[in-house]
Amino acid sequence: MRIGIHSGPVLSGVIGKIRKRFCLVGHTVNCASRMESGGIPGRIQVSSSTHALLQHCTEFQWESRGPIEVKGLGTMTPYLLVALDNQAVDILFPQDGITDALL
Repeated sequence: MRIGIHSGPVLSGVIGKIRKRFCLVGHTVNCASRMESGGIPGRIQVSSSTHALLQHCTEFQWESRGPIEVKGLGTMTPYLLVALDNQAVDILFPQDGITDALL
């Protein structure tokens, strides 16, 4: 499992005439999707905008992945959550050898 988070504005609403669905769309949704798909299994990856919003939260400890190319978005600098309340994240998200799953 990978978790990717990006913060920003979204458009939301019900789409469709026959099968109505509530959807979120926009750049923010695309960035969050790229943070997840480009992340590391068992880790939480956030964009620099989410990282900036969480800087005052001292219980989170982050590690920069450095600049990386993100498909369709250019260069971004994502951050990995490495500790929460001084507890290593790999303890919170143990790795059991499974890197991909079919649901």
